[in-house]
Amino acid sequence: MKQTIHTLLAIIFMAAFTIGKASAKEVIVPKMYMFAFAASFTDTIVHFTNIMEVDSVWVQKKHKFLIGRENYSHQFRDFLAEKKEMPHRTCVIFFNKSRKKLEKQYVKMKRLYTQSKGGQKQFDVRYIYPEEFSFRPIDINVYILAEQERIEQAKEQELQAKQQREAAKKNKKEARKRRKEAKRNKKG
Repeated sequence: MKQTIHTLLAIIFMAAFTIGKASAKEVIVPKMYMFAFAASFTDTIVHFTNIMEVDSVWVQKKHKFLIGRENYSHQFRDFLAEKKEMPHRTCVIFFNKSRKKLEKQYVKMKRLYTQSKGGQKQFDVRYIYPEEFSFRPIDINVYILAEQERIEQAKEQELQAKQQREAAKKNKKEARKRRKEAKRNKKG
């Protein structure tokens, strides 16, 4: 019984936490700079795109985090799978509003994969140029609807947890009542 109550409390706290996270406001940024990186665990080929300027992207106001970043990552992954015939790549998107800051990240990543160890190249670095690939804008409405659905599900879970708590309380009360009646019946 105690374990059930602890589980219900954990669900409530998780629901409250997700509802709090979901309230972050989204804002549109006129331009964002991005580049993509892809690697695989099965070979030494890595891919880099150039730094690209992407217009009208959405970010979370509070955390300044790119909304739909997995979509941008999937765009690059799909490009590699279809056009370069290199499926199953792990793709990462790097982004920043400041081109200078992103260039520092870009140089650091390139250095990590282009420097040789002991005179031998560790990775086969391949560059993808803007003529081959560029990011397409995403529809934020899909993400807003998904977020609203997630909030509704969290509220529903919270309501279910409350109902389960109330039912557990009622069952506990009834069990206590039955024990008292059983004691009275033994004495009588």
